[in-house]
Amino acid sequence: MKLDDRSMLILQEISILPSASSEYLTAKFGLSKDQMNYSFKKINEHCHMYLLVF
Repeated sequence: MKLDDRSMLILQEISILPSASSEYLTAKFGLSKDQMNYSFKKINEHCHMYLLVF
């Protein structure tokens, strides 16, 4: 499974700034809470697929 561009950008931002809050990320990327939750879900599924459990 390949991550979509938005989820990849969010993952990159989290890797640069691990303390980033969901509110910060939502504002930075101009997303709704539902959109952010969807991206988090996709990122988590991707990590679990490759055994990158955090």
